[in-house]
Amino acid sequence: MPTSCWACSHPLSARDGLQAIEAAGPTAPMSNHRRFGTRLLSHDVNNCDPERLRPACRCGKLPVNIAANAPEHSVDKTGKERQMADGLQYRIDENHVATITLDRPQRLNAVDHEVAHAMMDAVNQACADGARALILTGTGRFFSSGGDLSTGLDYDDIGKPMEEIWNPLVDRLMDIPMPVIAAMNGPAIGIGCAFALVADIIIADPSAYFQFTFANLGLIPDGGGSWLLAKTVGRHRALALILLADRLPASEARDWGIVHRIAPEGEALSTAHELALRFAGGPTRAYDLIRRSMRAALERGFSDSLAEERVLQSEAGRTRDFAEAIAAFAEKRPPRYVGA
Repeated sequence: MPTSCWACSHPLSARDGLQAIEAAGPTAPMSNHRRFGTRLLSHDVNNCDPERLRPACRCGKLPVNIAANAPEHSVDKTGKERQMADGLQYRIDENHVATITLDRPQRLNAVDHEVAHAMMDAVNQACADGARALILTGTGRFFSSGGDLSTGLDYDDIGKPMEEIWNPLVDRLMDIPMPVIAAMNGPAIGIGCAFALVADIIIADPSAYFQFTFANLGLIPDGGGSWLLAKTVGRHRALALILLADRLPASEARDWGIVHRIAPEGEALSTAHELALRFAGGPTRAYDLIRRSMRAALERGFSDSLAEERVLQSEAGRTRDFAEAIAAFAEKRPPRYVGA
């Protein structure tokens, strides 16, 4: 999206600025990022190799004002809201914060196959709408009481829905390119625990608790619950919670490092939204790369994680938000991130 050259007003793109940085950066005598910002973005190019410098503008100057352009996707001032299925609401607001709400309070937000498919549709819709943060929450007293055991069970192969429905859903939530916040308005039971744990940050109401009830049914955790819990609290605590099927109150979950913050009663969603607004105004692409780096760290060895960080850092260095951050530092102003 165009801005203008500071010298001749010729239209420029953010990518022009990145090309100039990529071309000039390695050849200038830059001892640190501060010097990088001062020399390159203030157009002091006397120490850059002229044979290697690719000016971003026909006038021969480097662009200083890589503007905070509007996001690629726009949402009107009122946002938009839609019912994805009977029991699931989706909304994205004007700040590019998307909210997926389990809305079956009469069933304590138990999730049947129709609602699970609608959740996947809503997650994909958030990505298509250009959301920069996603909140998962519920209505009524419960965040989610887990899978709805009254419908859709195939007793010949009860694991089949895991392959076809639950696993793809939680894997998608893990991989979407934006921060995910769980606003636990109440208890999470069964696979509801997985829906909370797959989030990057959990905000909980004082009434919230986790309960892995699978063993009481002669089953094992699904939706990645075993992996998510063990990676979060360790093997022994995870096994105790799953084998005994005891409740883990929000206050104790906070002490264990599961819950980030306990909100005042009835304010889990509003507290989560305040946090989502911070993410929505931040470097969204960097957040995505951080999430990918974290997953690699959890799944791979140290050397592989180092290699992944090297690749992802190169990607981060080519984003418009990195260029904007360097420009803002040089100009002593707050950065205006565009999420790209």
